[in-house]
Amino acid sequence: MDYELDLGESTFLSMFRFRPTPFEALQYYLVPKLRGEALPSDYIKDLDVYKYDPEQIPLDEYKDKGDDDRAYFFVPLTEEILRGKDNATRTTPNGYWKISEGNVPLYGPDGKIIGLMNKLEFYCGKDPNGVITDWKMTEYMNHLCVCGRNAAPLMICKMRLKARWVVVDDEMSEEETSSEEEEGNNNSK
Repeated sequence: MDYELDLGESTFLSMFRFRPTPFEALQYYLVPKLRGEALPSDYIKDLDVYKYDPEQIPLDEYKDKGDDDRAYFFVPLTEEILRGKDNATRTTPNGYWKISEGNVPLYGPDGKIIGLMNKLEFYCGKDPNGVITDWKMTEYMNHLCVCGRNAAPLMICKMRLKARWVVVDDEMSEEETSSEEEEGNNNSK
């Protein structure tokens, strides 16, 4: 007797999580985008996240991608951001993103630097008196200029909510939507 298992497309989509490593984000999304080449998927959207507060960003669009706690965006790379350490905050309408860890080198498989990473935390209010929130963001920037002649400089931003873990009946469980910190798996040395 032959049995046929029909898992259907929706089963696979429900198991899929779009979680590229920093290397994958740079190599397979940012570099082709800067060169004007085709991308492997449309999971990373164009949005200047600094024009909005995190609550205004459409994270719900990522639920159908199997990930309701994080989203990835192509964001314009401004002169302010390129200045680095002198610019440790990025303002939004009602708050600011503050760098908690800056200019971390990202390495490719060959050990060469392929980009830089900044980790940021969102504060409500005006700098320096804002109140920290559970919103976290990581900026990924390409180390070398691979821009096409007409391409504007871009970076990738990963935005997410930080996990809140609570002990319930001697077991760990998540209190809000989020997941583990995975920045350790970023090919940084």
